[in-house]
Amino acid sequence: MKDSDFCNQCNCFYDALWEFLIDLLRYKGGVKNPKAEISRQLHPNNRREEIKSKGDIWQYILNSSVNTRGKPNSIGPVAKLKDALFGFDPDKFLLMFEHKFDSQEAKSHFRKSFKKHMTTGPRWTPTSHWPQFIKTCLSSAKFLQRFPSHEEFLSWADSFDKTIETRPALPLVLAAEIHGLGYALACDFIKEIGYTNYGKPDTHTKDILKGLGFCPQDASDYFVQNQMVNIADNLPTSGKFGKREEHEISTYSLDKLIWLVGSGKFYKKRSNQKPHETGNNKDKFITTYKDNFVGTNFKKSELPEDHPC
Repeated sequence: MKDSDFCNQCNCFYDALWEFLIDLLRYKGGVKNPKAEISRQLHPNNRREEIKSKGDIWQYILNSSVNTRGKPNSIGPVAKLKDALFGFDPDKFLLMFEHKFDSQEAKSHFRKSFKKHMTTGPRWTPTSHWPQFIKTCLSSAKFLQRFPSHEEFLSWADSFDKTIETRPALPLVLAAEIHGLGYALACDFIKEIGYTNYGKPDTHTKDILKGLGFCPQDASDYFVQNQMVNIADNLPTSGKFGKREEHEISTYSLDKLIWLVGSGKFYKKRSNQKPHETGNNKDKFITTYKDNFVGTNFKKSELPEDHPC
């Protein structure tokens, strides 16, 4: 039996995210059908079906490794590094440079291959982004070496995703094995290859969940990810805006709604339109939610009769 008060809080929180984003798109973005626009953003990427090799997995790991402050500007899109990374062949890359990272030969290759992509110049100090990125390339390639194929890797990841108890361990293992990834970026990688039970505990998610009391102020990324899973697990199949589609009830969709509030970037668009941008509304959302749903103003939502609460 689930806790009914927590179920109500989760339902109110989820409805509040929707209502806030609907108003943003309607009155700030001029969108005529904001519900459809939001729902489009929540569809998970079917990238698992696109994965045909370990090289594809390696590329997704590297994509997530640069999805942090500063690196998108200094390193840029990983896809542009295809030639330098031997067509995203982790085994070949490892064979060439596993024991030569600090050699002149390795530095020459990296500088020559990456120079045209280095927006901040070919810096090679121990703490600069490029040497750190190469260490990520090497450690992730070495980690993938233990899997004979991409199917073996996905089967291994599936074994963690089967239960709510084992799920948090997957990003822990990846963060421990791959240099520079960390727990949050490991979660980002996992969700971006199609695992909808994961979100990325980034700055927007942490600020909102901590600001509303769902997480303590000193909560770790591990704790925040677990709380996102708990919130999603307690959501009923319908809310203030009617029946929720299956893809709208997951940790992935919760993560995306919070990210939309914090970033304002509705990047999934129709071919004939520009992406909508509403700016960072994180603080405004926290204030609005507290005024309507916290403490003495907490309004219990109506849960469906078949909800386990």
